[in-house]
Amino acid sequence: MLSRWGKYERPIVSIHCTAYNHGKFIRDALDGYLIQKTAFPFEVLIHDDASTDDTAEIIREYEKKYPNIIKPIYQVENQYSQGKKPGRLNYQRALGQYIAMCEGDDYWTDPEKLQVQIDWMQQNPECSLTFHAVDYVDADTKKFIKGYHYANKSEYVSMDDIILRDRGKMLMSASKVFRKQIIMNVPKFCYELPAGDYGIDLLAGLNGKVYYINRNMAVYRTNINASAMGVVRKMDFDNYINRYVRFAKALSLFNVFTHEQYTNSVKKKQSSFVFNALRRGRGKTDVKNYLKNLSKCFNYLNGKAKILAAIYIFPIPGSFQDIKTFFWRFKIAR
Repeated sequence: MLSRWGKYERPIVSIHCTAYNHGKFIRDALDGYLIQKTAFPFEVLIHDDASTDDTAEIIREYEKKYPNIIKPIYQVENQYSQGKKPGRLNYQRALGQYIAMCEGDDYWTDPEKLQVQIDWMQQNPECSLTFHAVDYVDADTKKFIKGYHYANKSEYVSMDDIILRDRGKMLMSASKVFRKQIIMNVPKFCYELPAGDYGIDLLAGLNGKVYYINRNMAVYRTNINASAMGVVRKMDFDNYINRYVRFAKALSLFNVFTHEQYTNSVKKKQSSFVFNALRRGRGKTDVKNYLKNLSKCFNYLNGKAKILAAIYIFPIPGSFQDIKTFFWRFKIAR
């Protein structure tokens, strides 16, 4: 590997990995980085957020074998629980022109992944971010769940689609490579977002073009309690709603920053964020607390979503529940 990189003085790509209690998975992530066949050097920046299992021990094993590639930070105190975003520490020390993302519980499967994405971005300097198809796999059973394809062909993605993430069209973290320059001057709305990867998507759309590659090159693991979304699922109702109200507030700042160029999509996404939080979290709380939290986010809901959110105030019997589900599926709230 190193012999192919002789002419370079510094890495072209910095791989960003955050890990916390990923002992069962981290080897797959590290091996996925190391199988990459590239004509350019890369570094692996791993941030272990004070894991209590053997994650750090496994990382040290790889660091010893590949000291010029594997570059860890081992935290003594968990940063995420203190409201800090570990990703920023990795971005600040990245030497590459490009940053590739892959959390410690996901992994890459295609040895040409990085080369394919960097080739495209070097040939298309207006492209600020590339992403690709992934497989969903259950973390416990290891069974394949589904293949996730943003589209049925490779294509550029509009700014409105980046904002909306509609119809499940997510830019999966393990698939992203972006130019480091887009995060050199981060606007305020990014700091207000609870999830940094959404901010990166928005910045990429504002600073260039975002391109989807219809090639499956990674695995996204689901049903992991220690993952960021696993932590979110465990939140009580108040904190769960507050999280998505923060998303909505950050999008208001984004709308100001962009001089309201994308107001329709912003308002639609704000409504979607808070309505879906109300819908998913309803079973965690009583009527009184639901009403209290509904008041926090009522102004972010569009007209149809307000009606549907009102339906959720009281427990709904079977046949009416079917009607409610019917309306939701046809995006009354979106």
